Amino acid sequence: MKNHVVALAEAVRLARQELEDLAEHKAASKERALKRLTALLDNEDVKEALAALSPVDDAPSMKSDPPVDLRVPYPWRSH
Repeated sequence: MKNHVVALAEAVRLARQELEDLAEHKAASKERALKRLTALLDNEDVKEALAALSPVDDAPSMKSDPPVDLRVPYPWRSH
């Protein structure tokens, strides 16, 4: 499992670097960046890690909680 997490963390790091280079105009072109991101995400190690670490029922969600309107008094706070 450790190797799977490492593979995904490295893929995220490289993808972020590619996007940063694109944003700073260091990348040669959008097409090149897209090809590199596609190759990165289609990597067999990444695919294997994603399959091995498929979501389970009790996994925490990365989705944020819905916004709470704090302008509404406490008992009637909108959720």
